[in-house]
Amino acid sequence: MDSRLSQEITRRMGVCPSFFGLAGANETVSRHLWSYAQAAYLDNSLPALFKERLFVYLSRFCSARYCLTRHAAFLMGRGYISGDASCPPMSGPEVLELLKREPPSSEQIVRHSERLLSVPGRPMAWPPAQSELEDAIFGCCVAVFLYSAHAVFPNEALRHALSPRDYCSLVELLSFIRTAHFWTESFPGLSHERDVEELLSEQVEIATWIDTQHSSQPNLPGHPSVLHTQLVTGLSSLRRLVLTASRGDAAMSAETLLLQAQAGAARGGSVEAYAWVYDAKTHEFSFVGSAHERVFGHVSNSHKDRSAWLELVHPEDCHLAEASLDAGIAGAAFDVEYRVTSPARGLRWVSERGTPVHDEHGQLERVVGVVCDVTERRRQESQHLQRAQKMHSVGTLAARVAHDFNNLLMVITGNSELLADYLGSDSSAMEFLRPIGRAADRAAEHVERLLAFARKGDESTREVDLNEEIEELRHVLQHLVGSSVELEIRCDEAISAIEWIPTDIEQILLNLVVNAKDAVGESGRITIETRVADAEDQGAPWVELRVSDTGCGMSPETMSRIFEPFFTTKEPGQGTGLGLATIHRIVEDFGGRTTVQSELGRGTTVTLLLPGCTRQSKREGALQPLDRASGTETVLLCDDDAMVRRVLSQVLRASGYVVFEANDGLAALDLAKQYADSIDMVITDVKMPRLDGHGLADALVAEGFDVPIILLTGFGDTPRQARSGAHHVELAKPIRRHELLLSMRNCFEAHARSKSGQRPAPAN
Repeated sequence: MDSRLSQEITRRMGVCPSFFGLAGANETVSRHLWSYAQAAYLDNSLPALFKERLFVYLSRFCSARYCLTRHAAFLMGRGYISGDASCPPMSGPEVLELLKREPPSSEQIVRHSERLLSVPGRPMAWPPAQSELEDAIFGCCVAVFLYSAHAVFPNEALRHALSPRDYCSLVELLSFIRTAHFWTESFPGLSHERDVEELLSEQVEIATWIDTQHSSQPNLPGHPSVLHTQLVTGLSSLRRLVLTASRGDAAMSAETLLLQAQAGAARGGSVEAYAWVYDAKTHEFSFVGSAHERVFGHVSNSHKDRSAWLELVHPEDCHLAEASLDAGIAGAAFDVEYRVTSPARGLRWVSERGTPVHDEHGQLERVVGVVCDVTERRRQESQHLQRAQKMHSVGTLAARVAHDFNNLLMVITGNSELLADYLGSDSSAMEFLRPIGRAADRAAEHVERLLAFARKGDESTREVDLNEEIEELRHVLQHLVGSSVELEIRCDEAISAIEWIPTDIEQILLNLVVNAKDAVGESGRITIETRVADAEDQGAPWVELRVSDTGCGMSPETMSRIFEPFFTTKEPGQGTGLGLATIHRIVEDFGGRTTVQSELGRGTTVTLLLPGCTRQSKREGALQPLDRASGTETVLLCDDDAMVRRVLSQVLRASGYVVFEANDGLAALDLAKQYADSIDMVITDVKMPRLDGHGLADALVAEGFDVPIILLTGFGDTPRQARSGAHHVELAKPIRRHELLLSMRNCFEAHARSKSGQRPAPAN
């Protein structure tokens, strides 16, 4: 293998598996294999530990033992787990327990599938590691891998519960594992690496189990038939199942799917899902499961032909149901949602997915489908859409309020600064003026939060001091928990800043504290704590945020579902079930981790591990002297708010500038034409009647004006792209006097350099 490729693999995986050198002298094949491994396995978006555990377990079914031992070594820290150096390894006993885990029986596959089909909202966030929900995903993956395209029920369950991205990632991973098995089976003489041999000499129990397992199994190119037989023994009490087995491969027939649905119905029909089969020869339908009766309100086997089926579908959706079945008969899989009418339950929404099944000659034998009642999910989606529309209206209102409030703050800060100049720094009145300035700064921060709320997804990340954010919210949080609940805040001053969206931090804190308040009830203690975590990210220490309560705690069953969207233990109307799911998603998106510890009667602790910043904060930079900011140029000032226009003109005149004033864009344009030879700069508000700031700037450029333009916005708008040759700068209201004056000087200097053909001076 090429040394550069070997080094690249070692950097990513911690070791260089000899697997990639099987191509011998053909380096192209090795490169392609490594690229495939990166895309489908290492860079796969699924959790690293889940990928490696699944790789190890499925490698039990490979006749060559290389994949099993190599990836078991990865799991125990010999190399990186799925290429993730930060993923903690498993212990030897834990890996041995995974290896000894029995293949899932058909009953277990049905149970896993039903568990995924019962997820009320989709797509769901990826569940916590080794939780009940992740175990269901694991079991369905095993079934899909062993039974391939015949595992209709578990495959549909995975597609139902997971996001399209996670489902595609699973398919990519399973495909790569199958490729790895084929590759190693094609080279039976492949030897273990030294680190694997050392590990096997240390882990005697694991080595013995692997030796016993492989010596007792026939060395077939496919999967051992004895293990496939174990997968269906759980259905023996329901009906005798005949499998067709050839060279170790077993096929799940459509009857197996029916038995799976039947088994689910026999356990009480907890999942509103059932199976159906369309026979291509008789053109009849067969329905299985009491869920069919609950959804449609008719006896299961009373509908044998196509017309009777379509009679149950809502008239406006008949074309969807008919077209989907036609697609199945034509040999294509389908996935559709439509409405059905039930005499007993009224209008219902169903999700239907179907797969054609062909005989050995390629002729269509039947179409097998799974139908799920998704009425509740549709109702929740409609509620969330209405809530989102309301929030959009509130956000628009917040932006308008923020704009008007920013104008008022401009007047307050501007006049307080002018008054301070008039009184002098030695005046006793300064002790009354300084609090006005500080209060205005705090008010500006709150307005920025309103604007961030209105912008939502447009808000960008910035360096955030987590301790400061918590202190800012202290009064709000205390109000949430009430006077009868003790709120304790312990902040470690040694923590680093985090690169985050401030409103996301607020959302996380509010959600966690609200959940804690619900848990403690009318009395108890809620503790918010920050500290430096042990983990490190690119040299910067991680920050740990912990919210704990002395409330009722949670059972293991509840714990296994806490990150599921729409799952809630609160009364109807009291909660959406999106709080922890949203927190989990936000933290994961920023590269963090979420863990929850809880015990009935002993409270709950939610811990967030957040990666720290590596760059230094620049918020405390020294201000440049104001004497540099004075000038004698002529400025055209345009703002429709008379108070803002007045205070800005006073600030500019006090600094030596000549000022022309206009109350809107058209008036400013007329003044600019009238005094074309005198205007050196234009300062304008953005939102104005008749002609706004952007329109004024464009009109001035079109008229041939070559002067710098500063646009002042109270909405927090995204700056527009200036025309070529125009020096446009946007500043957010409220702006301090020194910031405005220094920005003006910078604009003048940049404009002068451009006219003389000089390049801008480098920033210090």
